[in-house]
Amino acid sequence: MAEVRIEGIARDYGGTGNPAVRDLTLDIADGCVVTLLGPSGCGKTTTLRMIAGLERPDAGTIRVGDKVVASAEKGTFVPPERRDIGMVFQSYALWPHLTVLENVSYPLRMRRVAKSEMRQRSMKVLEQVGLQDKADSYPSRLSGGQQQRAAIARSLVFDPQLLLMDEPFSNLDARLRERMGEDLRELHAKVGVTTVYVTHDQAEAMVLSDEVVVMHEGRILDQGSPQKISLQPATATVASFLGYNTELRGVVDEVVSQSEDTQVVRASGVDWSGCCLSAPDLVKGDQITLAIRTRVLTMTDKPDESGMSCGWLGVVKARRSVGDRDRVTIACADTTFVLEVDTTCTECRVGTKVNVRAAADKVWAVRSGSDLDGNH
Repeated sequence: MAEVRIEGIARDYGGTGNPAVRDLTLDIADGCVVTLLGPSGCGKTTTLRMIAGLERPDAGTIRVGDKVVASAEKGTFVPPERRDIGMVFQSYALWPHLTVLENVSYPLRMRRVAKSEMRQRSMKVLEQVGLQDKADSYPSRLSGGQQQRAAIARSLVFDPQLLLMDEPFSNLDARLRERMGEDLRELHAKVGVTTVYVTHDQAEAMVLSDEVVVMHEGRILDQGSPQKISLQPATATVASFLGYNTELRGVVDEVVSQSEDTQVVRASGVDWSGCCLSAPDLVKGDQITLAIRTRVLTMTDKPDESGMSCGWLGVVKARRSVGDRDRVTIACADTTFVLEVDTTCTECRVGTKVNVRAAADKVWAVRSGSDLDGNH
């Protein structure tokens, strides 16, 4: 196992002036699973390929363990086969004419490991991924999930100090992806290898990771534990990518209370006033964007006696069945909310005026324009 340190790396294909990765710095702790998360084109795969040695950085330095594997300034570049790194691609890339055992043992054969040791090590890793009974089968006889587990076994058989995974489960159906994610966490608990995982799937990132790194336009916008990223996104762009409603803007009127991790502020906007909400380190007068998850919203005709919530007046524009629940669209002055309610709810007929409300600790606010800050 090894820690990874990335300092100021950049990659500009063809010198266009619009780099795929720009001035990216990241520390990955020994033995951790770190996920690079973001939409297509954000630079996460390019970053992974630079760590692997499949791309040369145009600037910056990459260290794996105590070894510098790439330095644009010093002209250092260690080829991928000498980096002691295992890599799992989106495609399974298994040799169709070789058995599972032969596919898995291939890296050991290239390293001229003795046959008896090669079989022993290969069978051990096949057992770890639950494929010991498929050793003599050919890839065409395996399911998609089994083929991907065989590819993972091949990347682990030579005990790499670092494992890189580029959207390895994207070709699988949703249920199998979820199961493979759980299997991978269990496997990591056994082998403990430092892992960098790339995905655009938020749920996958939250299940797999010790730390999540959210990327956008070649930069890191946010990083931290899955819980921190999910509940307290650093910027409006991160919140929007994670599925928050980010259409409401406002200004901080006062700081109500403050704790070690967060604070409660009172803020106002065009169509609302005096709302309390949770926020990071903000001060009076800061322009903010509200990040709201639909599932925390409720509808009520009762006033907020505590004064510790957010509320908006809206009109029900549409209601349709989604099985055992109804989906209700509510138009407010500055945004539209979509809520799910019980099918027996009689308070939200089309055309009805309703109050939409959320507790202060369920609405997160970030400083508007904070995406321009770049790396965190």
